[in-house]
Amino acid sequence: MKNVRKQELLEKWKKVATKAVTDDLFKEKLVKDPIGKMAEFDLTLPEEIEVLTGHANTITLVEPKDATENLKSEIKWWRVRLDVIQEFGQDERGGNAAVAGPAGDEDEDV
Repeated sequence: MKNVRKQELLEKWKKVATKAVTDDLFKEKLVKDPIGKMAEFDLTLPEEIEVLTGHANTITLVEPKDATENLKSEIKWWRVRLDVIQEFGQDERGGNAAVAGPAGDEDEDV
């Protein structure tokens, strides 16, 4: 993923993550509809990505067979954020999952 795109995504993600850790109602809505709530912050998946929703609101992103390296990198970025949101949900259900801070920069390569 190009550095400019990565920075754009990270800036928007910081706003989502900050709101999630400071607003319990937003966090609950984010866990229930992560892609929809992230879209409210202008974070949208590329059209080429197929989204499958499974048990317990798990989301699987399916990359196209002809995906470019940039697209694969962006899919990886999205998977990390969706995993963090799932951890928010575990936290809401009484689990003791560690949650990434607002920066979400734990994956410098993505």
